[in-house]
Amino acid sequence: MPAVRVIVVILVIVVLAVAGYGAWRLLSGDEAAPPVLPKPVTWPLTGERAPDRAAARARVVSVKVDNSKPARPQSGLADADVVYEVLAEGGITRFHAIFHSKAPQTVGPVRSARPPDIHIAQQFGSILAFSGANRIVLQMIEDSGIDNLTESTGGDAFERSDARSAPHNLYVDIQGVRSVGGERGFAGEATAPSLQFGAAPSADGTAAAKADVPLSESNQVSWVWSAEARRWTRRLNGEPHVDAESGKALRADNVVVLFAEVVEGCRPGTSYFVLNGAGDARLYRDGRRFPALWEAQPGTPLRLTTPRGERLPLATGTTWIEVVPAADRERFE
Repeated sequence: MPAVRVIVVILVIVVLAVAGYGAWRLLSGDEAAPPVLPKPVTWPLTGERAPDRAAARARVVSVKVDNSKPARPQSGLADADVVYEVLAEGGITRFHAIFHSKAPQTVGPVRSARPPDIHIAQQFGSILAFSGANRIVLQMIEDSGIDNLTESTGGDAFERSDARSAPHNLYVDIQGVRSVGGERGFAGEATAPSLQFGAAPSADGTAAAKADVPLSESNQVSWVWSAEARRWTRRLNGEPHVDAESGKALRADNVVVLFAEVVEGCRPGTSYFVLNGAGDARLYRDGRRFPALWEAQPGTPLRLTTPRGERLPLATGTTWIEVVPAADRERFE
């Protein structure tokens, strides 16, 4: 028992000494500041956690992807951070898929560029990978100064598949684009411009189980909300639009219907969307629909605000942007 008492007395003395020293430091103003924890690194185009700053500085890559019937199902769209869907011609749409947080080895089928692809690549600072373009668009791309690779300049980054017929059989490797781009003198690292993420305004928005986007008679798009998965599932002409690699339906955390002006194209009878500028939009997130205004410029990708001018952030995750002629805005009221 005496030994036990001694141990107890020693412990009491130690505790009192430590407490007294702490009180002295606090009263004397010598209390050390708590350690500052480093801010988590996130992917700028999804808002999700990135492994480290080096990974988040990888170069953004854009790919022009075919959406004609012979091109489906496509490869790689499920791994894109952001996807724009834009009407090309004859009611056919094409995708401008933007990759940063993931680098799939097979993306495509890759097709030709159009003027709106220049606008998007300027906004995101991406390397644009495409199959080719007409002489006028190629000159526009050259004049814009954006880094770009085509099948003829992209070397091993591009590959033709024997499983499909041309022109619907060209595919690209995202990391390959970065590697070939480095060989051609493109910047290997860059600080990607960030999209805006956060909670949606609680007072705005209405419940929405589905977002219908009738782009053309041959491209009837809808996005269906899953309360269980808390994501939107893409359907095309009434059927799930699946990814060729996984066999699963394409999904998104955000769907933006973006109303853009259409101007006369570089050839008679052609036209294209202007995606540098501003206009009306609709944001679908968290099973709700929000009226919005959009703005985008070179170096500054999509920014959404409420009609009152308040910031309207995206939900963390992937974003699909459906580009619709501004003249068709009334169909979405």
